[in-house]
Amino acid sequence: MTPPRLAEWLLRHLLPFDRHNDAIRGDLLEEFRRRSSVVGPPASAQALRRGRRAADSWYWREALSLILRTHRYKKMLTLDQLRQDLRSALRSCAKAPGFTAIVVVTLSLGIGASTAIFSAVNGILLRPLPFPEPERLLWINEVSPHGQAMSVSWPNSVDWRAREHSFATLAISRTNSFTWTGTNEAKRIDGRRVSGNFFTALGVQPAIGRSFNDGDDRPGAELVAILSHEFWQRQLGGDSRALGRALTLDARPFTVVGTRAISRSGVSSPACRVTKPSGNCRGSRPTSRGRIPMW
Repeated sequence: MTPPRLAEWLLRHLLPFDRHNDAIRGDLLEEFRRRSSVVGPPASAQALRRGRRAADSWYWREALSLILRTHRYKKMLTLDQLRQDLRSALRSCAKAPGFTAIVVVTLSLGIGASTAIFSAVNGILLRPLPFPEPERLLWINEVSPHGQAMSVSWPNSVDWRAREHSFATLAISRTNSFTWTGTNEAKRIDGRRVSGNFFTALGVQPAIGRSFNDGDDRPGAELVAILSHEFWQRQLGGDSRALGRALTLDARPFTVVGTRAISRSGVSSPACRVTKPSGNCRGSRPTSRGRIPMW
């Protein structure tokens, strides 16, 4: 009769090889064989199987108990040594408080700098953009004669959209500040001017209302705006009747046609509270002024 192979393998690999443990393993094997052979006469096949199962169960129980007792004792020794090392380290630090303070400050600065660098790298390089298919998004800028990056002019953006064949769509976007009036006091708010296909290019849609379309870029079209979720909640109280409401931005009435979803980096951030089309906004017609980044 041989004991369960897995239990025997565990004993062989997890117990130290010394005279004491070898004797224990021998005693276990001897007792296992005795238990396996104890059956009442006459020894039927069913009685033999029942005796074997009982012996296997006993062997497993004793093997696991022996392994746990051995490693628990080792762990207790390790914790005792750790406590002694900690007490010794604390006494050494108390004897040299100046050196201890320098070490603590140096470690704090190093950990803080590493955390800040990782946060920046994670946000810029590692974490994907919060849009569908972020690997297909491309940001395009022009380059000045001196090699410096610069945004794309409106006439160039119009030409590019008319002639491009390599992209599914080209959209324009530029940050902008607006003066919001019509309330108790005028407020300066941050926003963004975009083309009518901007949200389509990103693959997102407003949470409430409609998105922009190419018709919103045409001269003479109704002036419309889409609000960030934060602006809608804080300034308008989350009122669903805000759709269709007029906001006076830069002394011009804009009709609210939608609100964006929460936490869309760069599109629904608190810093970008109002988004409106670029095409029919004053100062964004085909001139050399008002350069706009491309998506």
